Amino acid sequence: MGAHLFTEYGKETKKAMAKYKKAFHTDFPSYHYEYRLGGNDFENKIIEVIDECLSKGKDVYALGYLTQEDDLIQY
Repeated sequence: MGAHLFTEYGKETKKAMAKYKKAFHTDFPSYHYEYRLGGNDFENKIIEVIDECLSKGKDVYALGYLTQEDDLIQY
């Protein structure tokens, strides 16, 4: 099992995540994108998804980006 290192997000990503939290009263589930996309691609995707969520007024679950099952840890 590998270790997950803490990722320091860029300024724009932090700004987008703060907007998401303010709009939906919960943290953006960024871990999903960190594990599935490499390099800086995940930050671009996070910003893209957050922008769509904010413009449509729906969170990642309502838009179908994630399901509740995606949040469960499988052993």
